[in-house]
Amino acid sequence: MTRRPLAAALLLLSTVLPAAAQAPINDGAPAETVLYFGWSGTPAIEADYQNSTLKKVVDLMEPEQVAKAWTRWRGLTEAKVANADFSEGLEVALGLWGASYRGAFAAWLAVGDTTGLTDGEADDAFYAALCWQPAGDTDRAQLVAGLTRLLAEIPRAHATLEAGPDGPVRLLIGSPTNRTAMAGGAGPGIAAHAGFTAAREATGPGALTAWLDLETLTTTAVGLLRAEGQAPPEVYRVLEVLHPEGLRQIAVAAGCDGPAWATRVFVDAPAPRRGLALLLDAPPITDADLAAVPIDAPIVGAWAFDAGELLTLIRAALHAADPQLAQQADDGIVQAGQMIDADVEMNLIRGLGTSHVFFQDPAIAGSSGLGLMIVNRLNDAEGFTRALTGVQNAANGIIAAQTADAPVSVQFHVTQRDGVTLHTMALPGIAPTWSVFDGRLHVGLYPQSVLAAADRRGSGGSILDHPGFAGLRDAAGDHPVTGVSFVDVPATAPGSYGSLLLLEHVATGLGAMALRDPFPAVLPPFARLQPLLAPVTAVGWSDERGYHSSGQSPFPGASLLAGQGGGGAMQVLPLIWGGVAGWVEQRSYDDDWVMDDADMMAWEDPDVDALVQIALALQLHAAEHDARPASASELLPYLDGDAGAFRSVFSENFADLTPDNVDAAADFILLPGPPVGQEANASMTPLAIRNPALMPVEEWSPLPVVYADGHVGTVESLDELSAQYEAATGLILDDALEPAVAR
Repeated sequence: MTRRPLAAALLLLSTVLPAAAQAPINDGAPAETVLYFGWSGTPAIEADYQNSTLKKVVDLMEPEQVAKAWTRWRGLTEAKVANADFSEGLEVALGLWGASYRGAFAAWLAVGDTTGLTDGEADDAFYAALCWQPAGDTDRAQLVAGLTRLLAEIPRAHATLEAGPDGPVRLLIGSPTNRTAMAGGAGPGIAAHAGFTAAREATGPGALTAWLDLETLTTTAVGLLRAEGQAPPEVYRVLEVLHPEGLRQIAVAAGCDGPAWATRVFVDAPAPRRGLALLLDAPPITDADLAAVPIDAPIVGAWAFDAGELLTLIRAALHAADPQLAQQADDGIVQAGQMIDADVEMNLIRGLGTSHVFFQDPAIAGSSGLGLMIVNRLNDAEGFTRALTGVQNAANGIIAAQTADAPVSVQFHVTQRDGVTLHTMALPGIAPTWSVFDGRLHVGLYPQSVLAAADRRGSGGSILDHPGFAGLRDAAGDHPVTGVSFVDVPATAPGSYGSLLLLEHVATGLGAMALRDPFPAVLPPFARLQPLLAPVTAVGWSDERGYHSSGQSPFPGASLLAGQGGGGAMQVLPLIWGGVAGWVEQRSYDDDWVMDDADMMAWEDPDVDALVQIALALQLHAAEHDARPASASELLPYLDGDAGAFRSVFSENFADLTPDNVDAAADFILLPGPPVGQEANASMTPLAIRNPALMPVEEWSPLPVVYADGHVGTVESLDELSAQYEAATGLILDDALEPAVAR
């Protein structure tokens, strides 16, 4: 049982997170639910999947061959590791994963009655569940067996497993009172939640769904804060201004939509809006904002954001907190304006346009990502240029003063070229440059970035003429668009696919080296995948209900093909090879320090690994007893009966310890003291150490110590340990050490 608590945590993560990330509704979630993830299960999406591009991509990966290779790899790995805990853990993980993706899955968090609760009792208000509807009897049996094992190995787990011969399998997590209330799925259920129903209607159906009730979470948190009574009144005044509960719900739905994969997002923020929700009402993105983007730009994004509206909101929040503080902030803005000889608010902040556009320009650096450009159609081009130039000059002055005696200095330099003014920061490798012309701010990584934009003036072509971009905004209907993104995957994929191949074969290559058995190639040749590629797009808009976003891609993960150029990956490859070679060399060098085939001891102190296992055993013992173990033998049930866990690698007696002699011959000493979990300062209360007689305790060879909070630290002298021990327990260290040191 040495490694089981850690294994349980890892298995829970590896099972819950992938299923939740795949995130329709599974019965049992209560009306009080505030966070929900759902997956409808493979049988529910079979008809849609058969007609999807996703299936075609999966078929290209030859899943049957991959499954055969996986089976072979699993057998080889289990044989090499030769560890029963590893094999059992792997079997549990696979059983839970299989039930989670083949059947329906849901995970939810709910908030109960918070009346009378203080902030310190907030944990009692929340409860959660993981729910499965297994696709068959085999999946059900493996799921129940796996969950039972996990619960048995997690000490003090506030969880209950509900598992009948049919119906859903539910893992209920929370206080005993809340788990009792959840049992049997009593109550009207989440379908009675008006916000959840409205959000689902806005996003439409999806095989994967997620939903967050921000309104309830916010009001609950504020209510607990008020109950605690420690927050000053200005906190509530600021919250009233920001009005975070105005962003009521966030919902996401994703799934197959014809051949494509569709993702829809809805933020429930009904009009009239105030506070933070007002930021959703930025002016729309227009054709004029996108006209500066070249037609061959493979990556384009634009979002509407009003910096002036944000400043107004911040000013109102500061005034609510303290009118004097707000006045000081306004005075600071005025003083900053005097430094740059411009009006910071009107020229710089409100002079900036509300539509922010970025794109990758092939005319700058070919297919490289160094061609990134940001363009903003300014509200006040002249005032903004004057203000930003003032900021630049002030920065140059400050930097010059700070680096007067330095051999080099970072400065902005101003040059005229091809009829435009370039403001360039002198840096090695990149040269960030900005310029204002044609009423727009242009920012790029090089002067060439701005010059390429200037060369296109009057060319007549833009991204608006791209056939893949032309119908993008149709998803918004008659609503003004406030956000768009476009990735021309057919154009970017030829330059990025090589990086994915490299990453795949780093993993499979290391696996084949370790197991001395070949791994199959999973990714297909690019020529087979290329006909299935299509742009990845998304469009966002606001209406009286809130904010909406609709996106499409040929298959999930297609945006991984957006990064262009394999040059960076090829430069990293020698580092990977060097790291592997160094690991092999270090492993060979450290052969004498290896405890077994599975674990290498820490170079700094080989006994640290053993003490970590003893620390876990002490925590498990504490979960069942109200006292510390009086002897090493009391911990053996939590160490799979392995008395050898109490042997130091520095011991002169290499004979195996047995349960019969472990108390007399253990190399690790358990120290007396208060019961584990009842210490005043657990992080400074020593529980166990290596016998100091085995190894000098010096600065160059510190003594490893297990502390009551479960961590393993070190001390550089017995005097340091003695002071810690006496301060924590009131006991004398020499009295505790005398019998063991005498051995």
